Formats: sequence, C-alpha cells, structure tokens
Amino acid sequence: MDTIGIAAHHAEARDPAAYPRLAVGLPTGATMIVTPSILLCNLYGSCGSVTLRRHRGRIVTQPPLSNVPPSAEPPPLAELIIDNTSPLFSIEDGVWDTEPATPDTYGPNYRVSKSQAGNPLARFDGASLGYGQYDILMWWPALPANCVDSMIIHTNDGPADISWVDQTADGGQWNYLARATYATMLPDVYIYHLYAGDHIADAVRFIRVS
Repeated sequence: MDTIGIAAHHAEARDPAAYPRLAVGLPTGATMIVTPSILLCNLYGSCGSVTLRRHRGRIVTQPPLSNVPPSAEPPPLAELIIDNTSPLFSIEDGVWDTEPATPDTYGPNYRVSKSQAGNPLARFDGASLGYGQYDILMWWPALPANCVDSMIIHTNDGPADISWVDQTADGGQWNYLARATYATMLPDVYIYHLYAGDHIADAVRFIRVS
C-alpha cells in the first residue's frame, strides 16, 4: 500500500480523519500521513517542496518574472490592502472570533482563533491583484496571549512559502513576510492555527514590485 505525505519545519503527525477535505484526489488504496504542510498539497493540488521562512529572517531569492499572461488577464494593481472586514477575507475552517480594535489594530476590529479545534484556517484572497511580483506584508495587534510562532502560508509560482511570525511583538505596523512572483498563479495568504496561543488575522498588504 502506498503512503503519501510530506514533512516540513515543525512537522508533526496528525490524524488524517481530521482532514477530510485534504484527502481529495488521494489515490485508491493509499494512506495519508498528515503534517502541517499537507495543507500545501490541498492548496496546490500536488505535494511539492516547501520553502520555509522566518519573520525578519533571510530573504529567499524568488524565480525571475517571466511568461506574464496576455492583457486579457486582470490588470495588475499597484497595491492591495485586505482587512479582515473585506469580502476578500474568509474563514476556511475553525472558529475565528471578532474582537474590537486595540490601539494597534488595523481597521475597526480583528479576528482571532483561540483554539486549535477544527483546524482553524483563514484566507486573504489577493486574486484581484493580477499577475506580477509583489512584496507581502502583514499587520496584527501585538498581545501577550498571541502565538510566538504563527504559521503564515503564501502562495507563489515556485514552492509555497511559510513564514513563522511572533505575534506578541511588532504590532501596529506592516511587517514584511516575503517577495513573491505570480505568473501562473494568483496570490493567496493563509493563517493556520498550528501551535498554542491566539492567532490573529487582521490585515494583509500586497505592494507591486514589477
């Protein structure tokens, strides 16, 4: 019997039964070893390599921008900010409470996942940006109960990137996560509740580079 699975930084085995959506397309007779990065199999449709990145860590060189689709595709925007109140923000799984603004919140409120139950996953959908190369930044209120190693997944044309951010620090400002190239895929940023501590979904910003 085949076994399918991929490992990543901080990977730990999980019960496959808890991830019914992620088993879509699994070959008949195969079993699945579920790790945090199995999420990327679901997002990409295949299990590939994962580039790991830590907040304010080294910048990993992205592949050069090439093969930009024709003008029939959505025109690129210079910048896009997605607040948690935007229709471009969505709760994919789990419970994310709405909390009133603090002095360092972006906008009128923020969303918070306080429990790992239900595999909480929140999404910022940047598809309206169109294709190009963008810097990705994130804003959160820094609170003592927040997670010190929140898992942020951001798609690009190469291997998916994961940023591990300390949400107890650097609140009330735009924090740089990565530079990503989109020539065949459109941007998405996900927050996944993997470790203990509150996970904050407040705002994401894309700035066009080229």
